[in-house]
Amino acid sequence: MKGTFKTTLLIFLDAILVVVSYYISILIRFEGNLIGRISQHIYLLLLSMVIIKLFVYLILGLYNSLWRYAGINELISQGDVLIATRTAKGTF
Repeated sequence: MKGTFKTTLLIFLDAILVVVSYYISILIRFEGNLIGRISQHIYLLLLSMVIIKLFVYLILGLYNSLWRYAGINELISQGDVLIATRTAKGTF
């Protein structure tokens, strides 16, 4: 039960961090002026980015590794996750 709660908490925190980071980057890009079509589609963009990232993280087992004993295998796994999320966002 403890592992399930921790995994759920990590997924929730990742989703929040993805939304906040993309929202801040959009605000910086458009200098805080979100008008017109951008403001109408920002929620769809944020939702799709959260779904893509969390899906890739779950598929590649990011939440299943033991970070206390992290080593080179986890570093390689992180590289795989980075490549997969960049590819998924690029095709979106």
